[in-house]
Amino acid sequence: MNTDVELRSRFDVECRRSYYKEPGCRRRIKEMVALVMEDESEKKARRKAFAMKQRMLETEHLEDTRSTVVYFYAHHY
Repeated sequence: MNTDVELRSRFDVECRRSYYKEPGCRRRIKEMVALVMEDESEKKARRKAFAMKQRMLETEHLEDTRSTVVYFYAHHY
């Protein structure tokens, strides 16, 4: 996985190249921008999935705790 610094430096190098002297430079810049955007959306998706997983685990833990407390009171009082 590329770091943000690597991506930015590569992007800067591509931007400094002359559009007219080097054919395909604009296309490469567009591809790099798309790559950065895709990388960001993957990070967001991963963060969202992790948060959902954490919420599910917390909910399961609460349900387990709740049933344990109910069992305890039902059998000890």
